[in-house]
Amino acid sequence: MSLVGLADLTFHAQVLGRRPDQEMLFHLGMILVIYFVLSYLIAAGMRFLERRAKRGIGQEPVATRRPRAKDAVAVG
Repeated sequence: MSLVGLADLTFHAQVLGRRPDQEMLFHLGMILVIYFVLSYLIAAGMRFLERRAKRGIGQEPVATRRPRAKDAVAVG
């Protein structure tokens, strides 16, 4: 398995952009889109795995905790 980084993607976009019949800006834009999609998918996958792991050890995710009516304290 190999690791593809932003530097690798940018380098290959510049190599393709040096061709006389190619636009470098187009290739750099495509690299930007590819990098964004990959980073978004990885972040979403990690959030999913984190929630699943927290559920597995009995912790509720912090973002979904809301006070419930039965937990409310009556004032008066």
